[in-house]
Amino acid sequence: MSVVSTGFDDGQFNFTGHSRSRAGQRAISRDAVSNVITYGSVYRAGCHDTAYWLNNRALRGAGKAGQSIRRYNGICVIVTHSNTIKTVMHCSRAPRHWVALG
Repeated sequence: MSVVSTGFDDGQFNFTGHSRSRAGQRAISRDAVSNVITYGSVYRAGCHDTAYWLNNRALRGAGKAGQSIRRYNGICVIVTHSNTIKTVMHCSRAPRHWVALG
């Protein structure tokens, strides 16, 4: 599991209708999504998707920023190979089919 700072840019990622809907239902803000993508652990989720998960290990790796984003702990963002956010969710642990990158 690696902590990769991707430097999230709103224009870099597109939200699908599904991901916007799920974010609203699950009370996950755009700020939360940007922090998860910037500081989260990176996994391969499926054939061409990437999962970013903000867990305790990622928070420790985030240093001082980790304290201010602790409230987003447990949020996962699934991104397609074309930088489209497929869905967002809360995860207590990584699913078995996810493979850690890095």
